[in-house]
Amino acid sequence: EGYTDQVKIIYNYGIEQDLEAESVDPGEPFNVLISGIDVRENVLENSRSDVNIIVTINPKTKKIILTSTPRDFYVPISGVSGQARDKLTHAGIYGVDASMRTLEDLYGIDITYYVRVNFNTLVQVVNALDGVDVYIEEGFQPFTDSEIYIESGWQTLDGREALAYCRERYSFADGDNQRGRNQETVLQAIIAKICSPSILLNAGDFMSSLEGAFQTDIPNAKIQELINQQLSDSTPWQVFKQAPTSEDYQMQPTYSGGPTPLSVVYPDYYIVKQCSARINIIMEGR
Repeated sequence: EGYTDQVKIIYNYGIEQDLEAESVDPGEPFNVLISGIDVRENVLENSRSDVNIIVTINPKTKKIILTSTPRDFYVPISGVSGQARDKLTHAGIYGVDASMRTLEDLYGIDITYYVRVNFNTLVQVVNALDGVDVYIEEGFQPFTDSEIYIESGWQTLDGREALAYCRERYSFADGDNQRGRNQETVLQAIIAKICSPSILLNAGDFMSSLEGAFQTDIPNAKIQELINQQLSDSTPWQVFKQAPTSEDYQMQPTYSGGPTPLSVVYPDYYIVKQCSARINIIMEGR
């Protein structure tokens, strides 16, 4: 905590890399990575990926499963660190493709697309939707925004409140694990709101209002295909959630941090395999 206030940037070096465009046939299931970076302004900036949610979508069965992976998972960064382990969040420093490869290796899956967002993205999306409905189990005052208080029960959260809810961990006994579940809950509420006819019929205006708020390689044709499908068949999507939580926290050196020990969590690979199996169940239409 307080990392950005204690560090001065003396030099930036960037590498631009074109990712190979992929596509999937209409109706075929696919995976999308929601990569949330810890900055407010430039969504194109390479930074730590504190949010790593794989969205598995099967248009035929209209089922989605959200898989949220803790940012402190102690794993090798694919194509970067070799066998050396690092915090998953540090993969974002090397680009969204590094995050995608690392999660592909962890779960043994293929991730076709990505959506890269930051703090402001969530605020803009939720406000553009006129708020999202979320059930809050216990009211709390967010550590990251002490000027607001989030009441218990069903609440319609605006952008600022949704961001505070997604960032909070100190108010919960399960800390970062609960934060991951809360992020999935907000994403589930966003999906439900976006799939409403009132939003889909004005999808062009909605997307225009978010111009520059996020980065993605999902083709416009794929987005339009999903919109048309939902308009022709308004059956609600079933959205499931899962997270490979672990309590094995340790202080260990990391590839990006050098010899200085940082707080990391070793994955419980039995739970990781369970999550991977559920992803495959959705992909296979079972």
